[in-house]
Amino acid sequence: MPAAKLVYKRREPERTDLHRLVRTWFPSIPGMLTERFGPRAKLAKFQTQAVERYVDCGQLGNGFWRFNRLNYQGLCVAVTAPE
Repeated sequence: MPAAKLVYKRREPERTDLHRLVRTWFPSIPGMLTERFGPRAKLAKFQTQAVERYVDCGQLGNGFWRFNRLNYQGLCVAVTAPE
């Protein structure tokens, strides 16, 4: 029986409403916090990083993992990352 051909279909997260909303409004949030609550009001670094990772996720230009099956005994992992 011939093996089924696998075809990669990208998720395209940038086309979702949530992604568009976060991408559009998140950059203005630090300024709004400062304006409303004063100069000490800031997002924690991990919060900013989490949102940035969310926006970058699924963008092939930001790197990706590619898995190739070598044989029944092992798995070859090829990693491509942004420069």
